[in-house]
Amino acid sequence: GYGLGRYIYFADAAIDFEHDKKHGNYNPFAKTNINSEELRNILKTILGTVSEAFESLPLVQDVNILRNILYSGIWIKYNRNFEKRKEEQSKW
Repeated sequence: GYGLGRYIYFADAAIDFEHDKKHGNYNPFAKTNINSEELRNILKTILGTVSEAFESLPLVQDVNILRNILYSGIWIKYNRNFEKRKEEQSKW
């Protein structure tokens, strides 16, 4: 749970990074020169830890659904939100 919450926090910060930097809003990445690929690598590392913990659980019921969410659904949502934010930024 901790790792997943950490991922959600940093994914949101990664999606809002350019907007927050431009408008002076707080963002944990705002004072860095990090690029979107480096942000993605940070998220992959966090999810690697989450996946490792998940796979150690003795789950049986709905395990395939949970794996689908963890290994695919999270990235689909992240990519969709990231692209949406890029489109919004191009309008500013």
